[in-house]
Amino acid sequence: MDMFDFAPEDTLTGDLLYYEWDPKPIQDTLEMMTVDRVNVMLLSKSFEDECKQTEPWFGGSYSLSAIPEEWIATWRAAAASFDKAVFHLPPPNRFIPTDFSLVEVATPPTIPRVVHRSLRLVTWHLADQTFNKPRAEIYAQLATPKAHSSAFAAAMSALFVQIVDLQMKPHTYAALTAELSYSISIARCGLVLKFSGFSHKIKALITMVLGLMKDFKVDVSQASLPRARAPRRPSCTTAAGSFCRVPLCTLSPARSVTVLAP
Repeated sequence: MDMFDFAPEDTLTGDLLYYEWDPKPIQDTLEMMTVDRVNVMLLSKSFEDECKQTEPWFGGSYSLSAIPEEWIATWRAAAASFDKAVFHLPPPNRFIPTDFSLVEVATPPTIPRVVHRSLRLVTWHLADQTFNKPRAEIYAQLATPKAHSSAFAAAMSALFVQIVDLQMKPHTYAALTAELSYSISIARCGLVLKFSGFSHKIKALITMVLGLMKDFKVDVSQASLPRARAPRRPSCTTAAGSFCRVPLCTLSPARSVTVLAP
């Protein structure tokens, strides 16, 4: 369909190429959305007897009628009392990248190498030389024996992850729009964090998630939401009724483990 909808020079990019931001056409379009210009379309078999006209393309029945004046008066009154601050254009997306430069690596390694080692932190890095895109995949393991020290601790760890995810919801859509994503999971050795997306803005997402985890606060209403929507899961038992065992700490294979370049 792109060959019919776009000029030849725009066939490959279609509607995926980003252009210079111009809010005026968007604002002009919103200002045209008034009560006087509204059209209402109702689709239902219950209107079959009222549809006396036939459209010429597919032979469908339809009818046209003016919107009752009392409807329009009601809508005008609602529009006059509506708080425009509630319905507005979204704020600028802080996660949209603008720097797509690549870091040159003279001799790229074939396996991850240690770039930092201290008493509490070990960091591996592997430069991606296959796809050559300004993207990063970051995996972080926060080791703590208390995550699964008891059944209560395991439940609290799971609840902690769900509430952090809940508190991130107001920002998740903006991050996903900019092709950034994150996940937090529970392992036997602690927490596993994964971040993915454009390297220019991935630090902003990491800072936000870690900030919520560091300054963690919760009220009773937030704590009850994950419990209310949690699905029932079968217990991890064998046919004989004994508990099954899993490795102490496992991570799925990663294509690359990276850290941000300064």
